[in-house]
Amino acid sequence: MNISTKQIEDALSEVKVPEGDKSIWESGIVKNIQIFGKEVVLDLEINNPTLQYKKRIEVDCLKIIHNKVYKKAIIKVNFSVIQQEEKTNIIKGKEIPGVKNIIAISSGKGGVGKSTITANLAVALSD
Repeated sequence: MNISTKQIEDALSEVKVPEGDKSIWESGIVKNIQIFGKEVVLDLEINNPTLQYKKRIEVDCLKIIHNKVYKKAIIKVNFSVIQQEEKTNIIKGKEIPGVKNIIAISSGKGGVGKSTITANLAVALSD
């Protein structure tokens, strides 16, 4: 049987994104479809790298293509994960007049000299 890209596109338009109402085709997750005889290779770009998310989409794609297009199709699904921008740690709130920098002194346990270090830093930095 000849499998066409259009058949695959139509089938994938029925696979829903786990966190929404759109299909993986409508949401732009499908980046490439390659067909070699009865072998279909799908390249998908997702933003959730968890195994459960990948498996759910993969199983849904396999089921729909086998049911709607060709039962004996060999399907390979490749995932790539969109890198999310790292958030910078910025302290938000009201400014304290005359304070430019804050130094935090912490420890996971008591009795290790946090107060001593804090006092010594304050004296040293006051010069």
